[in-house]
Amino acid sequence: MRMIHRAALLIAAVAAVTTASALTVIPPTFEELVSKADTVVDGEVAAVRTELSSYQGKPLVYTYVTIRVLDALKGAPGATVEMRMLGGTAGDVTLHVSGVPKFNAGERNLFFIEGNGVNFCPLVAVPHGYYPIAERASDGAPVVLRSNGKPLADVAEVVEELQAHARAHGGKRDAAGAMTLADFKSRIRAEVAHAREQ
Repeated sequence: MRMIHRAALLIAAVAAVTTASALTVIPPTFEELVSKADTVVDGEVAAVRTELSSYQGKPLVYTYVTIRVLDALKGAPGATVEMRMLGGTAGDVTLHVSGVPKFNAGERNLFFIEGNGVNFCPLVAVPHGYYPIAERASDGAPVVLRSNGKPLADVAEVVEELQAHARAHGGKRDAAGAMTLADFKSRIRAEVAHAREQ
């Protein structure tokens, strides 16, 4: 039964790729973001590779993102985590999945991972499931951005829609008002502990 469910999800995802121009997701609250994640890590992208596969005779491309775990905030991921995401380019075959993020080696993010190897994108609420870490221009302190590159000032902003903005790629940037990485991680750990007590 589970395999049938997975196949149905994959068919729906492939259909969405060919019929939808944009991926629509409901932004989670901070509490939902943490609770839905199987694993939460502060990690650096170590490698990105693609593989060509097929489903019912149709070509599929998967992108595998290897994350070097710097700090595990939820779950027990080990030294690395490899996320499997639908889409990418392998040889002369390209599969574009609208809304699924692309990562580059060297980028550092907080990743909220859910259903890795099952979901077409193993990030909670897709673009809401990762937070780039940048250095604040004024003092070099690590701070947290949203996936669109805007500073995250408070965990209450997690539920806000992502407006178009220049995508963050790390490095020094003017992120005045952004939460520090230490503050965000402290809030995540507190939420994980609170959920365990329920």
